[in-house]
Amino acid sequence: MNKKELNQIKKDIESINQINLDNQICDTFLKLMFKYSLSHKITIPDAFIAATSISKNIPLFTLNVKDFKYIEDLSLYKISSR
Repeated sequence: MNKKELNQIKKDIESINQINLDNQICDTFLKLMFKYSLSHKITIPDAFIAATSISKNIPLFTLNVKDFKYIEDLSLYKISSR
């Protein structure tokens, strides 16, 4: 990585809307971990991502659908094909 690439990454990060963890996200995270950790081997990062999406009622945009498609109440962002 060079300085130009680092500056671009910093610029991109500054434009991201951040969502702080709150009690609702944490409660949803725990429910997902208890429900899916044994049956689907959900990872901690994926559970936090899904919990945030569910709690804030935001469709999840991911190219890794297989790790999320089994989660109830999770809305996956639909990409229309042309």
